[in-house]
Amino acid sequence: MSRATLEKLLALDELSADIQAEDLVSLLEQALASSDPHIRESGLVLSDRLVDRGYFSAAQLRALAERMMTSLQVGLGETGEDSAFLRAYSVLVLFEIVGYHNQKKLLSAETLRHIQRETIRYLLAEKDERVCDPVKGWIHAVPHALNVLIETAKSEELGRRDLEQIMNAVLERARGSVTQVYTGFEEELFALTVVTVLRRSLLPVADFGDWTGKLAKPPEGSASWSEHLRVPRSELVLLANLKATLRALYLQISFGDEPLPEHDAILEQVKKGLEALDTGFYNPATA
Repeated sequence: MSRATLEKLLALDELSADIQAEDLVSLLEQALASSDPHIRESGLVLSDRLVDRGYFSAAQLRALAERMMTSLQVGLGETGEDSAFLRAYSVLVLFEIVGYHNQKKLLSAETLRHIQRETIRYLLAEKDERVCDPVKGWIHAVPHALNVLIETAKSEELGRRDLEQIMNAVLERARGSVTQVYTGFEEELFALTVVTVLRRSLLPVADFGDWTGKLAKPPEGSASWSEHLRVPRSELVLLANLKATLRALYLQISFGDEPLPEHDAILEQVKKGLEALDTGFYNPATA
């Protein structure tokens, strides 16, 4: 895929009828896999334009989603390799597709659940934590996957069980093995995913309280995080990321333009989670 080819397509107000959807999808896959950030970003702009302008029929949109979900498996488990570009940008196309559906209602609940299920599978299996390569540009795989879950959480076709699966995925990924402190707004995307779920008013506050308790739970064998300060670096990284996530959640709920249903009760559960993560700074007298 060359820059010239992409720029020519992007310059067109309308695509010629003789340009087949299958050919465009193949071009998109090549662009999204490129290690050239200009080609990759241009490919994403093209996909967004094609989806948003209704170029694809409902059947073609489903087929595009299937191709992107297949791309999520390419090189999955590798770290530091260029295969991450295809995965991280294919999941953004899924984000575009679900967002377009939420406006136009083109996909079935079954298709949405399939997209959500495959996105969760990808989110939990992705090992490449890079945010941005200084030469090759953005990667940002985990936040990109969370964008898809934010959109599926908005989908009226999906219900409480589907939202619980999103919450479970956020919990598992946020508490999973990490090697670096968040620097790419991961905590904000985790928090926004949860806020989007809560806005559906399908998750009982008691269940949300259980969720925050699990998120903030001290490591095995410790009664509190205060007892666990002399730990391997990986667990200190985990503590920093969990604090960042719950703080982001607290602030998004507090500063949001529209109060959440049961706003005060939900905020109280977030505060309890933050208290559980305290290592003596919130209440030094008890440290």
